[in-house]
Amino acid sequence: MSGKLRLARPDISPVAVGDYVEFNMKEKSAAIENVIERKSCIAKPAVEKEGFKQVLISNVDRLVIVTSVAQPRFNHGIVERFLVIAFKEQIQPVVVLNKIDLKNPSKFSHYFEAWEEISCQCFYTSAKTGKGMERFENVISSGTSVIVGHSGVGKSSLLNRMLPDLNIKTKMISSYSGRGVHTTSRVSLYKISDNGWVADTPGLKVLGFSDIDKSDLQFYFPDIQRHAQKCHFADCRHIDEPSCGVKEAMGKVENQIPEFRYDSYKRIYESLKK
Repeated sequence: MSGKLRLARPDISPVAVGDYVEFNMKEKSAAIENVIERKSCIAKPAVEKEGFKQVLISNVDRLVIVTSVAQPRFNHGIVERFLVIAFKEQIQPVVVLNKIDLKNPSKFSHYFEAWEEISCQCFYTSAKTGKGMERFENVISSGTSVIVGHSGVGKSSLLNRMLPDLNIKTKMISSYSGRGVHTTSRVSLYKISDNGWVADTPGLKVLGFSDIDKSDLQFYFPDIQRHAQKCHFADCRHIDEPSCGVKEAMGKVENQIPEFRYDSYKRIYESLKK
């Protein structure tokens, strides 16, 4: 990177995987002079630098959120947090429930029904048996997709099943914790077709948010925002205010907000600093 580019935005990753850049070629070396404006990005607060936003990948068309029925256990909370990012960045969300060879996935169907109601694509897969792989391949065959989820849910295994030549490293689940062991250590972008790219990301145990305030969170929960228009107070937080359209919708059969969705909203709301 040129010195000018390094100093331009000290609060954010100046260059990230997925960026389109302008560069200056000098004999055997090149310097990136400019980064074209990003249409979307997946970022997190940097651990080692307060107020700094670490961009994991930019210019994404599709966010493929992978979780598993077991080993590690199903975790709808991490899915909910990634959905917030998808709706904030206006990226198409896809939810994949992997490892269905280990347990019948029917007990998780109500989660899929709720997510499909807010325009998510949802389906089941098994990287081991190949179940659902045709759907997986069709979904990510065009545009730029990024595969995210906890360590051990099978992100790299799904990509290896689809394209064995990638030979992405995988590891067994930790016998001590029952959780995934980090294998992917950096974001890697792979070309999978003439018009398709896919990015594999490091497993994220804790997903922090950047650039999301408590007052804005409701806009990234489409089902909650739909009922927020019926609230008596314009600045209703949907937590403990009276005459709240969101809380009133919780007790209705039609257009009811699933309890797990509302609980996720409250949990994420409390986790935000401002």
